[in-house]
Amino acid sequence: MIIFRDRLGKIMKRTFLTSLILFLFLSSTYAQVAASDAKAVAQSIVDLVSTTTWPSGAGPGEGAVKVCVVGDSPVKSSLEELSAGSSKTLEISQAALGDDLSGYHVVYNPSGEIGSLAKILKGVGGAKVLTVSTGKDFARYGVMVNLSKDGSKFKYEINTMVVDGAGIKIDDKILSSATKI
Repeated sequence: MIIFRDRLGKIMKRTFLTSLILFLFLSSTYAQVAASDAKAVAQSIVDLVSTTTWPSGAGPGEGAVKVCVVGDSPVKSSLEELSAGSSKTLEISQAALGDDLSGYHVVYNPSGEIGSLAKILKGVGGAKVLTVSTGKDFARYGVMVNLSKDGSKFKYEINTMVVDGAGIKIDDKILSSATKI
């Protein structure tokens, strides 16, 4: 019985260590992929913002489009780099989860966690804010535009009911190539 327990303990330790190493490897690989995709995500957001119009009184008018990245993400610095080439002036900010987000025109959620999505949508409130995310199926849960990876690019998934309800108009070219939810 003691021999069995010792062997079982060694097997469990090896399994745990192997799992831990695999987890750490996959986590660092995922982080590298996310960082490498930051420019493509930022370009998709810039393209979207450049052709989107907000209802009277809710949009930027002739001023800068206020874009907020919630939390820490390499997409923020990519947005700052790409904003110089945008047809609209972009003002890039960062906010924490749980902050009031209703004063922005665009809010980007880099987190893939459904709990963070709920807090972000609550932070937006009923404001006419274009919400963008890269979480799996987030357009089904209330995000206006979700970006899903398709090869080296990102494709748009648009929740037309939420977008239309806010009175936001997304360019027909983007709409025609998007998956509508």
